[in-house]
Amino acid sequence: MDKDKEATISKPLWNKCRHLWKKWQRMMRDLKPLAAFMISRGFDVPPILFWPAAAVLLWSHDVEWQELTEHIGADEGDLAMLILRTGDHLRQLVSLEIEKPLLAEASREAIHLLIRPPLV
Repeated sequence: MDKDKEATISKPLWNKCRHLWKKWQRMMRDLKPLAAFMISRGFDVPPILFWPAAAVLLWSHDVEWQELTEHIGADEGDLAMLILRTGDHLRQLVSLEIEKPLLAEASREAIHLLIRPPLV
């Protein structure tokens, strides 16, 4: 899948992640000054796509794999890699148990929501 192309989310799944869209829009608005600063200094600022966050959220909310792959306009392999990499990043946060116990516990819980069949 082209990295700059936004995948599509079908209407049935869109309704399940509408609340995330509002938060994503607020985050994008808040990041505009930083992006403008980086561009003014000659840095590339790649787009931040919504579909990966939506796909991970939907998968964590027990949307079945077949439904997810049918309704998110992204390749199945891209979805699998996205979710498995997210799980890997969460495992790294679990290692912060002493410094950030709440973050570590939330990460541990999120791993259980994400790393499940048919991915593993």
